[in-house]
Amino acid sequence: MEWGGWGDPPKFPQPLAIEFLLRRHRRGGDRLALDLAQRTLRAMARGGMFDQVGGGFHPYATDRSWHVPHFEKMLYDQALLTRAYLRGWQASGDSEFRRTAEAILDFVVRELMLDEGGLASSLDADSQGEEGRYDAWSFEEFKDILGDDAEWAAERYGVGAQGTFDGRSILRLAHSPEQATAAARLSSADSTRLQDLNAKLVAARGRRAAPARDDKVVAA
Repeated sequence: MEWGGWGDPPKFPQPLAIEFLLRRHRRGGDRLALDLAQRTLRAMARGGMFDQVGGGFHPYATDRSWHVPHFEKMLYDQALLTRAYLRGWQASGDSEFRRTAEAILDFVVRELMLDEGGLASSLDADSQGEEGRYDAWSFEEFKDILGDDAEWAAERYGVGAQGTFDGRSILRLAHSPEQATAAARLSSADSTRLQDLNAKLVAARGRRAAPARDDKVVAA
C-alpha cells in the first residue's frame, strides 16, 4: 500500500497481475483493485526503474521504492508494460499512464529498432565495464548540460552532490510514498519544461559509450 507492487525486494513489475486487477475493476467495479493497479503503475513510472530521461523500463528494482534497478532493458518488459500502462489510462483516464506508454514506445523505436527490420531483444546493463554508467548522472553533468536549469531539474529528479549510486544519481520523480501514489504529478508547465530538458539529456547521453545491444529478433 505504500509503494505499490508485491513482495520483498527485488521487486518485479508483474504487468499481467496489474492487468488482472484492471479487468477485475472493469467487470465488477472493484475500486480496491483499481487503486492497487494505479498505485503500482504510478510508483513504477516515478521511480528509478523507469528511465526518466529516455523512456523504457529496466526489468526490476533492488529496493522497495522502485529506485535502484538492474540496468538491463528487455524488449518483453517494454511490450507488456506498454499494454499495462495503456489499459491503466483507459481505466482511469490518467494522462500520466498514457505519457508513460508513449515514452516506452519512443525508447523502443529509438534504441531497439533494427535497420533490417524487427526489434532487438535487449540492451546490456553494463557500459565500459560498469553497471549503470550509461543511465546514472552526477550533479556536475547536470550543470554542464542544463546550465541555469540544472538546480531545478536536479531537485525534481533527486540528483545530489554526493549521488546515490557509486557517486552518481539514479533519476526518479518520487521521493516518498505520497509522491509515488498521489494522483497529481507535475503541472502542465513543469512537465513541458522537464520534457525539453530531457531532450538535452538524451542528446548528451548519446555521446556516452552505449551498452551492448542484443540484435536477436524475437518474432513474437
